[in-house]
Amino acid sequence: MSRYTTPPSLDELEISIFGPGIGECISIHLGNNEWIIVDSCISRHSNEPIALEYLKALGIDPVSSVKLFVVTHWHDDHIRGAARILNTCCDAKFAYSDALKCEEFFKFARSYSEQILMENSGVDEFNLIFKELLRSQKPVRSEPERASADRRLLYLSKDDNRPFNVEVFSLSPSDAAKRIALQEISQLIPEIKTTKRRAISRTPNYFSVALWITIENWHILLAGC
Repeated sequence: MSRYTTPPSLDELEISIFGPGIGECISIHLGNNEWIIVDSCISRHSNEPIALEYLKALGIDPVSSVKLFVVTHWHDDHIRGAARILNTCCDAKFAYSDALKCEEFFKFARSYSEQILMENSGVDEFNLIFKELLRSQKPVRSEPERASADRRLLYLSKDDNRPFNVEVFSLSPSDAAKRIALQEISQLIPEIKTTKRRAISRTPNYFSVALWITIENWHILLAGC
């Protein structure tokens, strides 16, 4: 697509921020044609995940180039198209909030899976993610990473013919945040014979993943929201 420029050189870092707001999706070039995608939103031009549109427009194959895909939380504006990224980037590690790895969230997601009002919502998208993870079992895909405080999600060594050492750590959610998130999600599960209502995004967001990315001597903080 003509509005995009040429791809970064193999020893060049690049951070691209997409979305109608303040960065609903971020892609980071780590050097050596290796990329991270954080969250997702849909392109108004192609109706596909904007990170995939961007990489394809640069002539980059996302299947082999994306090394890590992180979904920081389940809110609508940061997750649309995430299941399609997961399906396309089948060689990438996938990470999501450890606060969502609980029976309460699975029950919550299932309870809204057939609700018409939830169409295209974050809950609906997470159901698609769960189905994709179940469909693509090992050895095709590695086990997803459960992001939590001080957990390394990715390490790439420049000893492997890369220009930079790369480390990606999740800084959240903490154990305390996960306990609060569990209480919140329990309150969102509809009781039997009650009307389902659209799940409301709450602030502060105790589910969200913050990332600390080190690329050689550069440090990037992506705060949860």
